[in-house]
Amino acid sequence: MSPEEERIERELRSESASHYLRAHSRPDGNGWRGFLKSNLFSALVLFFLSQAFLIGGMIVAMYWRLNLFSEWKGNVESTLKRMDDQGTNHSHYADESQDKKLTELETRLHSVEQDTGHLDVLESEHRRLTKDVEELKLKDKK
Repeated sequence: MSPEEERIERELRSESASHYLRAHSRPDGNGWRGFLKSNLFSALVLFFLSQAFLIGGMIVAMYWRLNLFSEWKGNVESTLKRMDDQGTNHSHYADESQDKKLTELETRLHSVEQDTGHLDVLESEHRRLTKDVEELKLKDKK
């Protein structure tokens, strides 16, 4: 580096931040045109574009997730409605097996009821026989 460049660099290092920004933002000193052509403007534009891109990506991701969530919610609601109206697959199989078992038990119960119907007759017969035996015992004692 030449002594002149070193002097300028030393002066820039000792200057305030506003002087540094002014020196780098308007290299040719033409006001706004110079600022628009500067590296600082390019860096700011890239920074804000990247921030806008990130924010836009986050918004798109949020809408995409909300869309997936609403689709899932709709599927769950339709499934729950079908389950409320028609029952589940398990309940249909359970109902069929329970119906078969209930029919089988009703058949067995009917046969047991027919068999126990004779007990009433046997009980009345037993009472009559007991009464007759008691009467015979009384006749024998007399």
